Amino acid sequence: MKKNLIVAIMIFIPFIAFSQNTKDVVIEKDSIIRDDVFDPKEDIIQTPSSQSSDLKVDLSQEPEDGIYTAVEVEAEFPGGKDKLMNYLATTLKYPQGAKENGVKGKVMISFVVEIDGTISNIKILRDIGYGCAEEAVRVVKAMPKWEPAKRRGKAVRYQYVLPVTFNLR
Repeated sequence: MKKNLIVAIMIFIPFIAFSQNTKDVVIEKDSIIRDDVFDPKEDIIQTPSSQSSDLKVDLSQEPEDGIYTAVEVEAEFPGGKDKLMNYLATTLKYPQGAKENGVKGKVMISFVVEIDGTISNIKILRDIGYGCAEEAVRVVKAMPKWEPAKRRGKAVRYQYVLPVTFNLR
């Protein structure tokens, strides 16, 4: 009986280990891992109350500050998410202090993509210290113009949150 149980466990361990779904994109340059940008179409957590087919986002209200968080077409880095990941991998440098202290974790940066595609209102939402947030901000400031978000066919200001994961290997 114990032998059968051990065999069954050994058979199922590989399936369990490789069945985890991850959105991390591993980029070898500078030993940095970048997360995919949050995609509300894919990353919605379904709860019993949100599984209703009549759940809709109200796009009729204008935000007071003119910055939208819900639009029909989200702002996009030129070339899409893959190009954004490539840009981050080639531009971002792991801060020396973070390397020396073995610091790893996720920095969250918020910014606004303006109507003309420029970046403004850069804010650090979560910092892990040792210069990681400052480096992420430097890279965001140097970004090329984005494709602006659209609401009812018209370009609008759009709030974007970019997670940047620092991980030493």
